[in-house]
Amino acid sequence: MDLSIGAAGVVGGASRTYRSSLGGALDAMFSAPVGRHLRLGASWSAQSGLQNTDECTVIDPGSLPSRCLVALPLVTSWTALVSRDWHLHRALSLRASGGPSLVSVYRRTTSPYSWSSMGGVTGRLDFIVGGPANVVASIRGALVPALPNNASGTFAFGLGIGLH
Repeated sequence: MDLSIGAAGVVGGASRTYRSSLGGALDAMFSAPVGRHLRLGASWSAQSGLQNTDECTVIDPGSLPSRCLVALPLVTSWTALVSRDWHLHRALSLRASGGPSLVSVYRRTTSPYSWSSMGGVTGRLDFIVGGPANVVASIRGALVPALPNNASGTFAFGLGIGLH
């Protein structure tokens, strides 16, 4: 099991839609070895903007209705992962994982607020240093073609702990 926290965001049309395309992230990954270098597992991820208010920055005050930038939405995902481990040194290893995802987005721009779910593909790299309780540095990226506001995917960088 690996748990990490870090920074996250969306890629694509986010810079023209959201006040900030960056936020915080929380990731949990559960996996089990299958053979010498392969692992099967699942992960849960959540990311959200750090400014979650209904206030917005007006882009064009002369337009009616006025267009404004909204807060980055809460995005969660469940992913089935297939992983490959490489032992680079006695205390350092690299894990590459990938698989299909079910992504849910909390849409604050609709009335009433609602969740919408869509499919995607997630990949992640984990750099693991340690012993029984490992330090894990993670990079996660997801391609999610149906994200709102022309965003094409999500990303996250995290630091955490792994218990193996």
